[in-house]
Amino acid sequence: MAFSEDTSTNIDTYDVVQAFKNSQLCKVCESENARMNFSVLCCPPCKVFFRRNARMDLNTNQCIYDGHCDVTVKSRQICRYCRFKKCLSVGMQRELIRASHGPQNRLRVNNKQLATKNSLTNISRNRIIFSLDVIPTLNLLRNDRSLLTVEQWSLLSNVVNVYDAKSPVANVRNILSIQSSFPPKIRLKIAATNMMDIIGSQFVAVYSFVEVIPEFAAMPPSGQATLMERNILNTGGYSGVVIFREAEVCSSEVFQNGFLSKYGSQLTNEVTKVIGRTPMDLTLLKLLIPIVMFSTCSDVVIPVIKNVDRDNITREETGFLPNTKHLLKIQNIYVEIMFKYMIYRYGYDEATMRFAGIIKHFLDQSMCSKHANEVQAHAEMVETIVIESERLLISKDRIDQ
Repeated sequence: MAFSEDTSTNIDTYDVVQAFKNSQLCKVCESENARMNFSVLCCPPCKVFFRRNARMDLNTNQCIYDGHCDVTVKSRQICRYCRFKKCLSVGMQRELIRASHGPQNRLRVNNKQLATKNSLTNISRNRIIFSLDVIPTLNLLRNDRSLLTVEQWSLLSNVVNVYDAKSPVANVRNILSIQSSFPPKIRLKIAATNMMDIIGSQFVAVYSFVEVIPEFAAMPPSGQATLMERNILNTGGYSGVVIFREAEVCSSEVFQNGFLSKYGSQLTNEVTKVIGRTPMDLTLLKLLIPIVMFSTCSDVVIPVIKNVDRDNITREETGFLPNTKHLLKIQNIYVEIMFKYMIYRYGYDEATMRFAGIIKHFLDQSMCSKHANEVQAHAEMVETIVIESERLLISKDRIDQ
């Protein structure tokens, strides 16, 4: 009984200490050693930042991420706009800046000097905005302090925008919504069919996505078809991770009943864990998809359909890549963009850890794809999609000729 009381006392003391520490955190960036400045608890760096940027006009300045930046100890220097906006939102008052400097005569500024300074600032801002309007591809280019070149930013933007445009997320959400409108017995019956439609759409979307990528479009139809056959399993599988995450498939009745009935409990649990460990920054996952598609490592889809006519699909060397060195160069383009983007967002040390985490996450997903392909219905569906994609590539090439 005495042991129990001591333990309770220790826990209470720990909670009090933790609560005290949390109460001393900076309201802007959550760093320690916060003190009351401008009517709000904030750290010395945020105090200096607010004082130096007190005259910022939020209507004139613009955020590099459309006003949705996370302001933390590590990221507070990335976006000046969002940091100052958060300073105001937590209650920091510009009116107290003069008082915080001590005697007023030390801060008295001549009106002429102030007007000149404001006019020069406005001219400078106008020049910046004018120069950036020349490159309308990405608002991330504004105040860019990354290692990425303008061409790399543009390519990154194009990949993300094309993926979002071709993604079947809206259709998946529609399937889930329609499913929930039926009575329970009917929902149970159609869950498996709807689940296979969702999984099929993630593989079909791969072709729609990669055909727009310039490096893929420049390849001959035989090379395109070979890449699709060799890498569709993991590319479609990892694209499915993004789709499942954005459409919240794992929390739906379609997944809980339909996926379970088709793939079994073990794979259902594995997929749930992989989706649960998906990185929050989906831009990284979208960049990884072309990296996987241009991979020279094969996850070859073994044909399981015996009654499909493939006479009209001809390749010089079925299953073999014509120029692996060229593929490695393409792959390196996207790997470099991905890692530079991570350094820009998270710093070198954290970028390294996140990159390793994404590789681990991809390998876990690859095992799920391997086990899913052991289910006959899944393997047949993927093979059919590969064949249809190959036919589209061949027919498109004949039309262009």
